[in-house]
Amino acid sequence: MNFKSIKRLWTPLALICLILIFHSCAGNNTDKKELKKIAKERKQTQKSISDIGDAVIATDEQAWDSANDYKRFRELSTIRLDANKHNIDAFVEEVSWNGKIPIIYRRRLKKLDAADSMLTLRLHNYNLYGKPNWDDFKELFDYDLKKVEDKIKKLTDRQK
Repeated sequence: MNFKSIKRLWTPLALICLILIFHSCAGNNTDKKELKKIAKERKQTQKSISDIGDAVIATDEQAWDSANDYKRFRELSTIRLDANKHNIDAFVEEVSWNGKIPIIYRRRLKKLDAADSMLTLRLHNYNLYGKPNWDDFKELFDYDLKKVEDKIKKLTDRQK
C-alpha cells in the first residue's frame, strides 16, 4: 500500500469522524440550550410558587387582622350595649312607682330597649348576612349606637 491509497482510504474516514464529532458537539449545544431553558422554566415556576405562597400568607394575615378587629369591635360594642341596658334598667327603677312605669316614659323606653336589642342582633349576626363592607358596617353601627346612647342620656338627664 502506498501513500496515495492510504490517503484515499483514510480521508473519507477522517471526514466521517469529523462530521460525527461536529454533530455530537452540536447535539450537546442543543441539549445545553434545552437544559438551560428547562432550568429557567423551573426557576420561574419556583418563583411563581413562592409568590403564590407569599400571597396566601399575606391573605391569611389580613384575615387574622380582620378577625381580631371584628373581635375587638364586638367586645367594645357589647360593653357599650350592656351599659345602655344598665342605664335603661336604672332609669326604670328610678321612675317606677309601685312597680309601674309612668305612661309618659313607657313608649320611649320600649323604643330605646327595642333599638338596643336590634343593635345587639346586628352586631352578633354580622357574619350571617353576607358580610357587608366592614368599614361601612362599623361606621353605621357606631352612628346608630351613638344615637341610642344620646337618646338614653337625654331621657335620663331630663328626669334628674
